Amino acid sequence: MPRFLNATSGEVRLGGADVRTLPAGRLRERISVVPQHSYLFSGTVASNLRMGAPEATEDELWQALQLAQAGDFVRGLQDGLHAAVAQGGAGLSGGQRQRLCIARAMLRAADLYIFDDSFSALDYATEAAVREAMAPALEAATVIMVAERIPTIMGADRILVLEDGRLVAQGTHAELLESSSTYREIAESQLALDEQP
Repeated sequence: MPRFLNATSGEVRLGGADVRTLPAGRLRERISVVPQHSYLFSGTVASNLRMGAPEATEDELWQALQLAQAGDFVRGLQDGLHAAVAQGGAGLSGGQRQRLCIARAMLRAADLYIFDDSFSALDYATEAAVREAMAPALEAATVIMVAERIPTIMGADRILVLEDGRLVAQGTHAELLESSSTYREIAESQLALDEQP
């Protein structure tokens, strides 16, 4: 979608237009991405967040942090929003880095949000809280979530099941439980693990 790579066949469309026909800068202004590897830059919490929205006020930073369930841990840092962040986010846990990257993405008003396995370092309860908090803010946008965890995508309008790099099934969670043995096996094993004490 953001054209880091172009499609080798077919078309990828955003708002009805083939993304290859849109100037890269204009296209990327419409997209907010949380990459698989949560990366932070040397600076402060605030400067990292403002990479998504340079003009964001401190109130807007705190609102985004609350959506990402990161407000409490940032308040606990010495200097809060102005706490130093090392290159790559060294010194922060994987979950803290992911939540800061999610907050950065949420600061940006976009037509398309892409979450590339962006919840993997969060425990299930925190992930559920983040998704619930973000839902109203994402209502008018298209959201693509790449995930290995079934609970992350259970509520999606359409789930695409990939196996060995190929699309093998698509549908809602309920439809795929009925129609896709691949999806059903993954779902049953993951959901059984969730139910264990």
